[in-house]
Amino acid sequence: MPDFTGKSVLLTGAAGGIGTAMAEAFAQAGARLALVDREDCTDMARTLKGD
Repeated sequence: MPDFTGKSVLLTGAAGGIGTAMAEAFAQAGARLALVDREDCTDMARTLKGD
């Protein structure tokens, strides 16, 4: 994946499956993430942030 440092990504469907995998990939590529889902994705956001 290209370098996303300094870029923002809005990711829908982030609480499971492909959305979770994409969130992890974008986070590893340096992107700032806005995660959206019908389900709560707070725990995943904390994990990606490193809290």
